[in-house]
Amino acid sequence: MKLSDIATSQSTERSFTYRYGIAVAATALAALFGWLVPEAVDPEQYLGFYPAVVVAAALGGVGPGLIATFGALFLVNVVFDRFNPSDHGEVMRQVIWVAASVGVSLLAGKLRTARHRAEREAAAARQGDEQLRELTQRLNYHIDNSPLAVIEWGPDMRLTRWSGAAERIFGWKAGEVLGKRLEDFRWIYDDDSPQVAQVVSDLQNGKNPSRFSANRNYRKDGSVVHCEWYNSSLLDDSGNLRSILSLALEVTDRIKLEEALQQYSEMLEIRVAERTAELREKDRLLLYQSRLAIMGEMLNNIAHQWRQPLNVLGLNIQRLALFYETGDFSKELLDSSTRDAMKLIHHMSQTIDDFRNFFKPDKEKSDFSVASAIQQSISLVVDGFRHHQIALKTRLDGNARINGYPNEFSQVILNILQNARDALVEREIADGTITVTSTVRDGISVITISDNAGGIPGEIIDNIFEPYFSTKGMNGTGIGLFLSKNIIETNMGGSLTVRNGPDGAEFMIEI
Repeated sequence: MKLSDIATSQSTERSFTYRYGIAVAATALAALFGWLVPEAVDPEQYLGFYPAVVVAAALGGVGPGLIATFGALFLVNVVFDRFNPSDHGEVMRQVIWVAASVGVSLLAGKLRTARHRAEREAAAARQGDEQLRELTQRLNYHIDNSPLAVIEWGPDMRLTRWSGAAERIFGWKAGEVLGKRLEDFRWIYDDDSPQVAQVVSDLQNGKNPSRFSANRNYRKDGSVVHCEWYNSSLLDDSGNLRSILSLALEVTDRIKLEEALQQYSEMLEIRVAERTAELREKDRLLLYQSRLAIMGEMLNNIAHQWRQPLNVLGLNIQRLALFYETGDFSKELLDSSTRDAMKLIHHMSQTIDDFRNFFKPDKEKSDFSVASAIQQSISLVVDGFRHHQIALKTRLDGNARINGYPNEFSQVILNILQNARDALVEREIADGTITVTSTVRDGISVITISDNAGGIPGEIIDNIFEPYFSTKGMNGTGIGLFLSKNIIETNMGGSLTVRNGPDGAEFMIEI
């Protein structure tokens, strides 16, 4: 059983004891009065029992009133022996008296019930008023302590509510603004007045009963605050305005932060643009430097290619002079020397064409032989490698073919070969060797270029394909391998990797 059920049961028991105790007590007092005043129990008077019945019924209800009535009959007729059945008048008087007592009991009971009902209704009303008052107090407390300003206008657009948050945000106390209209005090920021007027119009005519707006407001001290307004209008059945409720959130700090972030973003964009321009200029200079380095390398290779033919051409010229001085000069000798000289000149001209075609960019992809492209690259540098006593070994699969850009592919091979040559020369390797192989594995052409220069230091091997990374100091641009990887992977859809083998670095191209 719940505690509330126990309390109700105890209250019912106390009420029962109280009510019927009154009936017994009233009847007992009437009996005492009849014993002390015998004439009070005369059948014609019943003076002591009328008050007992009335008191019992009024205080206890119908039940106690009836108990008092029949208790009085019992006392009069049995205890005091005043009843005479043969006296029809007396019997009739007692019947009338009982009927009157019962009527009094019923009337008093109804009055008691009505009184109790009125008391309960009054108590319920008082409790409802108290709860409403407490609820109103709690609601006003929370409204006043909310960051949202709660502001309400009546049908005539006069302020009827101005919460504590509104006082904190705008500076005016409620007593200073309640009953005023918008135009009665300087509150709306001048430039935002048309916007606010449109919002108010939409709310008044019911066109948009729920409107959001963001505008600036003046504070009492003249300063400006930014607010977000959440507005709602209430109309009656006839479409007439009853009230407008607005919840205002001050966002001044947020607006200032957004403006600061915007300024910072614009400044950052300017700095990024300036830095990008600087990097582009740096890239342009580095590319220019790289081109100069490539041109220098090309000229160096041309010099190696031309050195031997120029020596032979010089010997031919010297031979003509020698034979002329000795008297052995003849038409046949002149023709032979001329033919040899023209062959050498043609070879030197072909060398220029080879270099020019080598650096000419490809416009479209085409199928080409891997072995031919590698041989073309080797032919341009073989004399320079011989000059440094570096052996070039090849094991090329003639079936390997690639669809791509042959000149760009040859430039990649040339760049890796030159890096290997530089490493061998820098480290003064006595029997420098570079090995180039090509094979076909599962339809993929695999090209490896390895040397015996000792390999790439482990701390930098993962960085060699990054732009502007170079191990050659001022003699390197740091973009050769970066461009090579970009050509193989971006332009031709392959991969270019490097690892350290037993004797040195090994570059692998897979396409």
